[in-house]
Amino acid sequence: MEFFSYFYLGYDIESKFEKLAKLSKEKWSFGDKNDNSILKSYLQNTFLKLYEDNQIVEKETYCIFNTGLFTEYYEPIYAYAPKNNNPKYKPWFLERFVIDYELGDMGIGERPERANYFTDPSLLVFDVNCPINVQYRHILDDKDNIERFPIELQKKQYATHDS
Repeated sequence: MEFFSYFYLGYDIESKFEKLAKLSKEKWSFGDKNDNSILKSYLQNTFLKLYEDNQIVEKETYCIFNTGLFTEYYEPIYAYAPKNNNPKYKPWFLERFVIDYELGDMGIGERPERANYFTDPSLLVFDVNCPINVQYRHILDDKDNIERFPIELQKKQYATHDS
């Protein structure tokens, strides 16, 4: 199920995305653009995962899901969608993005979980017991790689096998 097919987004959806971007204190566009294209893609993929895992909370009068994003105070951000009473549109109207306090203020006690992409948390931790086979020539002989190094290292001369 697609995020943009599940919700009626309203005429002011761009301002909703802008408010979410500001709420999460992240840059969600490529380059100088301000289209929040990264945020839209993120929400689509996160929503899809939550939908597949049956983690979208649908009640009689509202629908909520955990965006997986946080405010600067590390408060989870949720999407809140009341029932859309206009049968011409989708059943839920994505009204706004809210935090715990706002959900509580609306009398909503349930807090859906974030999307979980890993069933084995050990996959998220670097295993220091694994051997590392470093390709020094690839790292040091590639101009694009060298440009990523700090200036002090870029200027330093190293002896190589070819010297």
